[in-house]
Amino acid sequence: MYPLLKDYYRILNLPETASRHEIKKAFRKLAFQFHPDKNPLDPYAEAHFREIQEACEVLLHPHKREQYLQQRSAMKAKGYRFQEPGNEPASILIQCLELSKQIAFMDVHRMDFKGIAKRMTLLLNREVVEQLLTLNESEVNRSIITLLLKTLEPFPLAECARVCNPLLQLAATDNRATEQIHQFLKRKKQQEQWRSYRIILALLTVLVLCLLIYFAGNR
Repeated sequence: MYPLLKDYYRILNLPETASRHEIKKAFRKLAFQFHPDKNPLDPYAEAHFREIQEACEVLLHPHKREQYLQQRSAMKAKGYRFQEPGNEPASILIQCLELSKQIAFMDVHRMDFKGIAKRMTLLLNREVVEQLLTLNESEVNRSIITLLLKTLEPFPLAECARVCNPLLQLAATDNRATEQIHQFLKRKKQQEQWRSYRIILALLTVLVLCLLIYFAGNR
């Protein structure tokens, strides 16, 4: 089976017939648009900039380009597909960012936690996680994990655990990311326990007050 290939021409918004001059021109335009210096603290721009660099490096290097074109031809002949548009690491990251922004404007008291958690798990379905692991862009994967954990802050433990399953799969052998997820779940469990204790304490307080009122009224 052929390894999953990125469509470098599509990343640069170019046809397969693009010349060396056109590739350089496209790179300059996109690199200027997505350069991290122009987009500070924007993980999507940083991830997309790396993809642009990677595409240009391969397509402008005679030997690498020849190998890449041979793989493209072989994949097409065998009926294999390129990495699906929208399932590239940078694209998944921006979808996570958009979802996070939507959630930030929601009323936490009216939020459909189950429905949103389902959207997150669909976004990180098994096929997508496998693609992200195959491409092995660890920094982008780590950004996705960090972003979704932050987004899950107001969610109940059950929904957090549901979303953390694919996140743990995505973390794979990244010990730092795995530990980050486990620490998040540990903290959510502690918060859930504390909420339970508060409810019990509130009930006991009400019971004690009722008893005091009762005995005071019977003196």
